[in-house]
Amino acid sequence: DGVLPAVHRRLCTLLRSHVGLSGAKLPTLAEAGEMAGRLGDTRLLLLDNSKSSRWPTLRLGMQPDDVIFALREDSLLSKMLD
Repeated sequence: DGVLPAVHRRLCTLLRSHVGLSGAKLPTLAEAGEMAGRLGDTRLLLLDNSKSSRWPTLRLGMQPDDVIFALREDSLLSKMLD
């Protein structure tokens, strides 16, 4: 129920299939929530708390093109964009 669990599932799928982390320890839902909170503190993610869900709504705090540019510069994360 909510956005964060769906984002967590998608993140784990991307890490397994595109980055080759199938044998690595993937973040738990709680760890993903903590990461989102830290990214929210830096304003890279905007977190909107809702009374109807225990998980916040997530929005980017920057332009999507800026994210893609930054990911392309990282040798590990750029594999997710192929």
